[in-house]
Amino acid sequence: MPHVAFSTIACPEWTLRAVAERARRWDFDGVELRTFGPGSTIGASDPCLSDPSKVRAILDEQGVALTGYGSGARFDEPLWPPAPVGYVLGDFERPVREFKPITEHASRTGAGYVRVYGFERIEGEPRPRAVKRISDRLRLVCDDARHQNVRVAIENAGSFARAEELMEIVERVNKPELGVCYSMLAAHNAGEDPAEGVRTLAERLVSTRISDERDGVPCVIGEGDAPCESFVRSLGASTPLVIDWPAMWRDDLAPADEALPASFAAVTSWTREPAGV
Repeated sequence: MPHVAFSTIACPEWTLRAVAERARRWDFDGVELRTFGPGSTIGASDPCLSDPSKVRAILDEQGVALTGYGSGARFDEPLWPPAPVGYVLGDFERPVREFKPITEHASRTGAGYVRVYGFERIEGEPRPRAVKRISDRLRLVCDDARHQNVRVAIENAGSFARAEELMEIVERVNKPELGVCYSMLAAHNAGEDPAEGVRTLAERLVSTRISDERDGVPCVIGEGDAPCESFVRSLGASTPLVIDWPAMWRDDLAPADEALPASFAAVTSWTREPAGV
């Protein structure tokens, strides 16, 4: 049975203590804490708003694992002046510097990974050029992560929504610190069979994410159109599975107090029963 966690994008108004108490009450193994970095005022449970020792103590008190940090960091910012001059005269490393405090905080709390994005090609840009720009920045991020003893997990999204597209970046970076966070719904919406994506990524998987929707509207896992059950059954026991409920981005969803336990029940029913039961 995989380690099952939920992301705090489900509950931006909950304090860290409320997150930990509910995770324990509902039998989740852990939580992924969404952060916007030091100084942010978005999200009451943002770990970077607290001392790392306090974050660790609150979770330990409830017996809840810190699965990882989620961030919105992306490394696709265009170069100006354009390459190759932009590598020398432009501020190519700015996204890397801005991400560094999150890596440092995650390391001090013992987070399993920090989730990031590659994201979008510039319109009309040759794909190899976008892959190079994103990969060159991620290589620097991984160098820092190695010193901090934390892994970086790039999530499939944007121009890199399918497993094979994401592997273009992972293989070019070629650093053990870089793994993959695979979002089932993003892959499915890009036309990929998520179970096949899991097989493609194999040992590169650091974390997986699951969410569901019906007619394009988020819903409790198992009540929508996405292939949630087959995805869950494709996972090994060693890869964390993070339940997403995107209340941080939408105000028209059911409360997390309802959606998270119901989604957890569906996911764990598939991990405990043979297919077809």
